[in-house]
Amino acid sequence: MGESGAGKTSLLRAGLSYGLKSEQQSYIYWVAFPKHAHESLLRTINQQLQTQYQQLEEVLTYPTAAVIVLDQFEQLSVQQHAEIFALLTRVITQHPLQNITWIVAFRREYDPEWRDFELSLGDDFRMLPMISLKLFSRAQAQNVFIILASEAGLVLDQALVDSFVNSMQVNERLSPVDISIGLLMLNELASQQQKAYLNLEDYQFAGGSKGLFVKFINARLERLVVG
Repeated sequence: MGESGAGKTSLLRAGLSYGLKSEQQSYIYWVAFPKHAHESLLRTINQQLQTQYQQLEEVLTYPTAAVIVLDQFEQLSVQQHAEIFALLTRVITQHPLQNITWIVAFRREYDPEWRDFELSLGDDFRMLPMISLKLFSRAQAQNVFIILASEAGLVLDQALVDSFVNSMQVNERLSPVDISIGLLMLNELASQQQKAYLNLEDYQFAGGSKGLFVKFINARLERLVVG
């Protein structure tokens, strides 16, 4: 479960898949689009596991370790996607020793719907393990920004970091996406100036966050045109 913009999909698509490579586990990522969801999930499983299952329930017999991610699950409902919820019911209640780990990811607003589904499973299966992803606070964002910049060989003046965080925050919160794009923009600025240290004056002269973002987007659009 995660707040909008907290980086849930990035964590599942990039971070988790990368981490599983060393563990020799199959990884299946599926976006829960509501139209023909049952057929779409079955097709994705067959393609990525190289199987020929005819029914979703057959995946429960998969012989080796695998992780299946059902992302953006807030787009599905018990009423309209009964087959998928029936599969999850079997996963939770009947197959505790299966080889597959299931991760169901959804936005925070969907939590009541998911809890209602849990309640329908009976008392023994309420409150399944849950991880809640949140946006960064100001202090967290500043620390993450400085640490990641340092790991990339870039030293940033504290006043620059403060100015960037102030320009990007919404209700004292920042998303990981804002931080990652900000670091890419500042890294390009440092490369252009052939410097490993940036201060507030460098940042302001380049137009601040808005000016850097416009340059960042224009540069990528130019690459697409050239390509």
